[in-house]
Amino acid sequence: MDSLHVSQVFAWAVVHGLGCLAAWAMRLRLSQHLESVVLSFFAVCLLAIAWLTICSFFVDAFRWVFSGATLGVMLIAAVYHHADDSVDPVLARFASNDIA
Repeated sequence: MDSLHVSQVFAWAVVHGLGCLAAWAMRLRLSQHLESVVLSFFAVCLLAIAWLTICSFFVDAFRWVFSGATLGVMLIAAVYHHADDSVDPVLARFASNDIA
């Protein structure tokens, strides 16, 4: 197994951190323009981390677990609705666009 360089670990951590940041930003109430920017950012991060998960599965037998965990956290954070919230922002977006 190859040793990881600091730059590889840093890049990996940055991509995963951006993914979690994007998932958190999905929960914010934003203007329509910013919502589309955040949604695009979330989709790009989701695809990047999915790609890292697949690549790390074939390169290293254990590193893919962290990428898979980040994917799970991103998806749950983006759609989770707490009962104390008056309005679910994700559902409100769909309802306002007549998607639901």
